[in-house]
Amino acid sequence: MQDWVKFLRAHVIGVSTGYLTAATADKLKRPFIDVEGFGLGVQAYNRAWATPGQALVHWGDLFGHETVFWMTPGRDLVVAIFTNCLSADKTGLALDNAANLLLARYV
Repeated sequence: MQDWVKFLRAHVIGVSTGYLTAATADKLKRPFIDVEGFGLGVQAYNRAWATPGQALVHWGDLFGHETVFWMTPGRDLVVAIFTNCLSADKTGLALDNAANLLLARYV
């Protein structure tokens, strides 16, 4: 988790770190096909709470571990949620609800 958060933080601060160069972080956030929602490695959305800039999100799962993050470099914010239990119909919703609670509180 610590390495993951360091990687996400590198996106937000926009400077080169041991995890990510500033140029690579910028490239990953740029729209991939000039359509809202598609970046390289993240989905990028225009959301009022993320201005200035965009809201970036990515989720994934691996063998019963599921994660999601939302971040907005313009507001210096990363919300990362992790769980080690998987329910086919509930885990994604639980992660989204937890992220939404944190975003509502800190944005």
